[in-house]
Amino acid sequence: MKIKIYILVILATTLFVVNAAAKPATDPGHAKEHQIKAAFLYNFLNFVDWPAEKTNDVNKPIIIGIVDSEDFNTAFEPIKDKTFNGRKIAIKTFNSLTAETLKNKNNPEWPKISEEMKQCHIIFFYEYQSKNTLTTIFSELTTAGTLTVGQSDNFLESGGNINFLLIDQKVRFEINLSSAKQNNLKIRSNLLKLAYRVIDEK
Repeated sequence: MKIKIYILVILATTLFVVNAAAKPATDPGHAKEHQIKAAFLYNFLNFVDWPAEKTNDVNKPIIIGIVDSEDFNTAFEPIKDKTFNGRKIAIKTFNSLTAETLKNKNNPEWPKISEEMKQCHIIFFYEYQSKNTLTTIFSELTTAGTLTVGQSDNFLESGGNINFLLIDQKVRFEINLSSAKQNNLKIRSNLLKLAYRVIDEK
């Protein structure tokens, strides 16, 4: 099945069955879950409006960052050669991020990591990150126009924008609309209607 058809079916139903048990990444069920989430991440591009500085230059790629999972990169194989609105898709991996790494202004890696994260259109936090780490990262990304996506408890409450859930062995997602607005992002109503839960602190 072509990737475009596959993606549209996923987003239209949000009901693909996956194995929720913890299994090695080589397990077919676990790999399937990765593929579904990768397809969701790609599809979020259709339902989020980024600030002009992130979209004006069509010669620059759309960057999807992945935190702490080189293993997840394989799920993007069907997407890597795709384009979105004429722009190439680029995958950027961030490994071993900690609050200490980002808080230490004297760390020579700090400015580079911070700037690279701000260049991303989407960042997916594969592994669980401590609240302190998330708070530090999100404070760096405030107003940067970067959509943050995770898959852990309290991700939204820590300031993340979208969080994946497994409900009845189905991939769903919840949205923190308030934090998305703080990041200068507009999430369209089409996506909000598909969300399992929406947080909007007005």
